Formats: sequence, C-alpha cells, structure tokens
Amino acid sequence: MSWTTERDIDRVKRASGVYVMYTGKKDLKYIGYSKDIFKRLLTHDLSWRYVKVKYLSVDKSKRLEYRLIKKLRPELNVRHKNKALKAAHRIRLRPETYHTLTVASQYSKIRIAELIDQLVSKSTEPLIIKSQKISKIMIKELYEN
Repeated sequence: MSWTTERDIDRVKRASGVYVMYTGKKDLKYIGYSKDIFKRLLTHDLSWRYVKVKYLSVDKSKRLEYRLIKKLRPELNVRHKNKALKAAHRIRLRPETYHTLTVASQYSKIRIAELIDQLVSKSTEPLIIKSQKISKIMIKELYEN
C-alpha cells in the first residue's frame, strides 16, 4: 500500500496505519501510528497543514513508525532521543498497580520510572536477576551497533 497525502481530515480513513504530520511545506513535525488514524488526528494537540498516511496493520505500523522516527527525527517525537526505546518496549500496568506507583511517586517525590528502577534493581527474584543480565548484554550490543 502506498502513501496518500490528505489536507482534509474528512478524507482520512478510520483504519490503522502510520501518519506523518506537516505544518508547512516539507516542515515535518510528528510521526505516529494508530488503530484509527481519523480518530487520532481529531484528538491531536498539534495543528497540521497536511498529513501523509499509510494504511497498514497495527504491528506493521508500529515497526514503520519506529524506523521513520529513527531516520527522520521529527522535532516533536521524543522516542528518537532514546535508542533503546521502541514501541515494543512500552508496558501496560493494571490500574491498581499504576495508582500505587503514582501515590508512591507523589509521596516520595520520585518519578515513577525511578521507582520501578529501584524495585527492579533491589529484587532478589531469580527471573528478574537473570533478565537484568540479559538486558545489560542486549543494551551493550545495541549501543555498539
């Protein structure tokens, strides 16, 4: 499937895929993917002059979005700033777990990411310890390439 350029939101399909937002001629601002591009563009904070869209499955969209962000480095995408972070590395937490971390973060004035790092680094769980070793090797290889 090829890229389509849309200037009018009504022409964007309610389908999954990757979108590239421009605020002016060749002025790339943001790259994203969504299960429903039309709905996502309606809720976007950024205004755009035109958007390029490629309709794909969600899995293919995630991979393409990551590659495009890494290659083009749009100013409003923050994912390109951390080589190790991919769409596949995002995690989902149960609401009660997230709430517990949020309360702990506010109480201790420590960011949630730092709390998770502390919990993982102090864990004596064999699976966590093994995973930490594997992760260190993978990150070392990633930064060497």
